[in-house]
Parts: sequence; C-alpha cells; structure tokens
Amino acid sequence: MKILILLLFFSLLKFEPSHAQELFKKQSLPQSIDWLDDSHQFDFKKKTEITIMYYWATWCAPCAESTPMIIKFAKDHAKIRVIALSDEEKSLITEHLSKKKIGIKHKDYFYGMYKRSDEGTHEQLQIPALPMAFVFQNDLLVWRGNPTYPVGEFPEIVKMLLDGKLNLEELKKKSSKKEAYLFKRNEMKPKYSVPGKKSLKALNEYYEFVKTNVSNFPGQYLIVSDYFRAASNLLKASETFLGYKDSQKAKKEVEADLIEFTKNLAKNFKGQKDALTYVARDLLDLYRNGVSIDLDFIESLSNQSLELKTDVQYPDFLYFARSEIAFERGHLKKARKAIDKALKMVKGKKYEESFLSYYLDHDKKLKRFEESNCSGTFDCIKKSLF
Repeated sequence: MKILILLLFFSLLKFEPSHAQELFKKQSLPQSIDWLDDSHQFDFKKKTEITIMYYWATWCAPCAESTPMIIKFAKDHAKIRVIALSDEEKSLITEHLSKKKIGIKHKDYFYGMYKRSDEGTHEQLQIPALPMAFVFQNDLLVWRGNPTYPVGEFPEIVKMLLDGKLNLEELKKKSSKKEAYLFKRNEMKPKYSVPGKKSLKALNEYYEFVKTNVSNFPGQYLIVSDYFRAASNLLKASETFLGYKDSQKAKKEVEADLIEFTKNLAKNFKGQKDALTYVARDLLDLYRNGVSIDLDFIESLSNQSLELKTDVQYPDFLYFARSEIAFERGHLKKARKAIDKALKMVKGKKYEESFLSYYLDHDKKLKRFEESNCSGTFDCIKKSLF
C-alpha cells in the first residue's frame, strides 16, 4: 500500500518544532501565510474560542472525508474558525475547490498556502501524513491528529469543546500514551544508511517497540501501518544479514505475531472504508514477502471496504486493491473486472501519476497471464510470466 507521506515543515508559519510537541500548552498561532485570496485573510487579532489549523492536499483521499466535515463545523458554529493550509500551487487549489463547489470566502474558514522547507523534518512536528488537524481552545493546543481516523474522535472533541464538556485532565491522560509513543517512535526510527547487523539490531528494537505499543491504538491506521512496515523491514533485513536457519526462525516469530494481531483487525477498523483497503493491501504485501497470512481474510477486508457506502475521493483505488488480491488467488476474471473498473474511473481525469502507474503495471501483468493461457502457477513460471 502506498501511503503518501509528506516531509512538512512550517517555514512560512513561524512555528517552532517544540510547539507542536507540547499539547495542553499555550501556543502562538502562525502569523505569516500566503492566502488563497488576499482579500479574505484570517485576522489573528480577532478572538475566537476554537481555531482549527487543518493541513490537507487536493490529492489526499482521506481529506475528501475530513474537509467537508471541518468546513461544516465552521459554517454551523460561530465559535469555530478554520485555517486550511496546503503546500500546493494556488491554481491547483482553486480549481479543486471550484470542482467540489466549496466557496473560499466564508467568514469563518480561510484557505492559505505554506511552503516546504529542507530545514527540519515532519517528525519534529509530528505530522506523519495528511490530513492533519491542530485544535486550539483560544491559544491552548488541546488536540492534534488525523481528523478522519479513528472514526468519530475528532468531531467528538470539537463537540465537547462547543458544549463546554471537555475534561482537559481526562483528555491529557488519554493523549499521553499516544504522545509518548510518537515521541519515542520518532527517536527510535531506524536509520538505514548503515548496512549490516547494526541496522538489523536497530530494526529489531524498533519492531519490538512498535509491536508492544500497537495494541494500545486500535483503529488508528497510521500506527498500525508502523507495525506492518516494521515487520516487513525486519523480515527483509533478516534474510539479508542472517543465515538461512536464523532468518527462518525470525520469520516464524514475526509471522506468529502478525497472525495473532490480525484477529481483531476487522472489528477495530469497522466503518473505516479507506483504512480497511489500506490494511488489506499492507497484508497483501506481507503475504508476497512470504508471510503466511490467509488470503481469504485479506479478501474479506477488501470486500468489507467496498460494501461500505461511505464516499471516498479515490474509489478506483479500492477496485485496484480488489484486483490485486483476486490476481494473487488466481481469479483472473475477477481481477480483470476490478482493474477495468478502476481504469474506467480514472479515464480522462487528472490523476496522481504514481497511482495510475500502479494500475497500468498491474493491467499489463494481468494481460500477460490472460494471453498466455497458462494453467497453474508452475506452468506460468515456465512461460516466464512472473
């Protein structure tokens, strides 16, 4: 699964890295932003009870769910103002908002642009991916995270703030585990520049840390994906740097951990259409790396995702994932039907090139199998189709 990760830093926003790491501390809102419309700018001197700093992008699939929700909060409640920020070109943002029929001159939400910087990293600001929201009560940062996952958490926080029912002490306790995890994770994340057993040791320590903590965050895809990536990287490093016997032992241990972990995945991600698809693709990647994960289970997660009626920005990606899984199972007709549907959905559209290249590569591979008339895996291998 390709997760679109951005290296973000607030070069224009005059935000110190330490600010983003300290929840429940007084913050100074950024003062320097390039506004989408110069005649419609956020007045930082105007007092407001709740300010939502929202980071998004036109290509971001989960943003298709979170943006309307956040804008609705601003429209419906005078106490809320939203600053929505993207690092894309002004013309691209304007075109996207026009297509989505989202006005840019509402009194309580404001669109701006920020620039990326080579100085610093997204880890310092703890923005692992988009969308990302920072919720301020006056100038106190009370919440930050993905407003889409886990389902319901972000709107619940905002509604409690509006109703005056948010217990900060209780929220601090709830947030402390996640904050501690993110801080330690960014500190531990292995550096792959040093090859050899030093790298393997770092990977192993990181895997054990993530495995120990992942059960504390059910339904939070970004943290679950940390676990899957850590497992995949450890398996690859074990094959490279250990002998066959030791690498197989390591593989069996990781495999047992993963199989146990997957037992509650469907329950934890119930109702999360995008996340179910991403989880299914992550598991498919692990399966391709030799981990004995049941393909029936992977396919069931994909099917659950497609059955949900929730709108997503890239429904074609869901059909691409279904086609990949069907292909692995040898169901070529089902695979063809799904990839054709995905390609039809993106035909004539401006689409992120890397996603489309995945679709086209998969389509070519599928055509080779269809044209060969090979029967069974070994026959296909003989004809050099793998």
